[in-house]
Amino acid sequence: MDLKQKQLRRGTTKAELERFTADVDAGARTLMEAEQGLGECVVNGRDTSAVTQQVQQCEKTLREARAGLACAKDKDAEAQRALKDAERQVSIEAEAAALANLKAVGLKVDQMFADLEQLAKDAAHASNAVRVSGGSYASAMTDARLQFEMFLRLAGHPMTQNGFVSGAFRKFEKWSDAIPDPEFARTRKRDGHR
Repeated sequence: MDLKQKQLRRGTTKAELERFTADVDAGARTLMEAEQGLGECVVNGRDTSAVTQQVQQCEKTLREARAGLACAKDKDAEAQRALKDAERQVSIEAEAAALANLKAVGLKVDQMFADLEQLAKDAAHASNAVRVSGGSYASAMTDARLQFEMFLRLAGHPMTQNGFVSGAFRKFEKWSDAIPDPEFARTRKRDGHR
């Protein structure tokens, strides 16, 4: 049975329990009234045979209602246990699904880190090539390294909840903007030229 069926079953057993509880209460009241009627007959010296039969019938009805109530309590308790178990299983399955989703994302993150490590190596190699090319790019390369670190922290912020930098403090919109444009190498002033 799925959760919905167990909820419906619990609703049914609860209604049955309430009905038998009401029957027992009504039967007890009816028996009490019949016994009072019997007492009045005895006190007044009247024939008690009809009232005695009524008391016996009320006792029988009350016994049946109490037996039904006991059975209804058992059924309701079992339905409650089954519903609680089903709710727990739904919770377990939701937790397992959430972990499966996180695991799937984690595998993509693993690949992204592997790709990022290679890209960082490529960026470091390219940065070193710029440095040895003879240009005066030390300041720009320092900016690029600092911006690389900032963008790493920004990218990880949703997961780590640290390293956030407000847009007002960002020097560049994206990391590649920290790298001088290749045209700059062609147009910048050089010792006494241009």
